[in-house]
Amino acid sequence: MPRLLTNPTKTIRYYAIDQCVGRDAPNDRQDVLLVQFFLSVATSSLVTLPGTPIGTQVPGSPIVVDGYCGQQTIGFIEYVQQRFQQAPVPRSYTMGQVWPHGTAGDNTLGMFNDMMRHFNLNWYLPAINGFPGELKPLLFFEN
Repeated sequence: MPRLLTNPTKTIRYYAIDQCVGRDAPNDRQDVLLVQFFLSVATSSLVTLPGTPIGTQVPGSPIVVDGYCGQQTIGFIEYVQQRFQQAPVPRSYTMGQVWPHGTAGDNTLGMFNDMMRHFNLNWYLPAINGFPGELKPLLFFEN
């Protein structure tokens, strides 16, 4: 299940998943939805991934955000991980999986969180087009 983690002063927000998403992974539906949403943002016109010319289209774009981790989702994970490898400080491996925070050897989820901050995208994800409504009550309390 996806979670929104914060520090005590709520100045840092970090989106997390409970289980691995991708090839040969548990692929919990809600974790997959969050990863697919991040993949949709990462491959949209909102951001420019390292080593990717502006306007580059990912084969099979846009990603379908449906909570099912099939070949399209795995392909997008690998594509984004390859782009993250071209960052000034590579912090992700191309393995077709996104692991929970703190898992040694993979920081794809951390890169997604950094991407949101770097491009000044709203930390309140429901404000971004395409956010899966099913995740809203899991991550946010509404008054």
